[in-house]
Amino acid sequence: MKRRLSDKQKKRLAANAKLMRWWRNWHAEQLQEALAGVHRDVLQRVMAQLKDLRSARELVNAMAAEDWSVVDADTRSVLLHEINVAIAALRESRACLLSTIRCPARRLARFRSSKPCL
Repeated sequence: MKRRLSDKQKKRLAANAKLMRWWRNWHAEQLQEALAGVHRDVLQRVMAQLKDLRSARELVNAMAAEDWSVVDADTRSVLLHEINVAIAALRESRACLLSTIRCPARRLARFRSSKPCL
């Protein structure tokens, strides 16, 4: 049986939804600014890779091929957010979330393989 939400809970849910919309819009603006910025070529290559992402290994190889020393920190943080979103979508589509949470050694191995690229 469903419980009815109190007015306080409804207001909190509405406020959280509004904040989430603002946050997503802010990230979209940040991405558009980065794509129009100095490092747009690097971002376009990585974004193309993220759109057609099939495995983490492909992403690690693509990231290792780029020269990140010339890219500023703001652009890298925008790109890191987009990478996080793409990886989360890939994991959800493959239903891998529970299998990696149960096995910390596998998660540590993936971290170690991606660490040199950062």
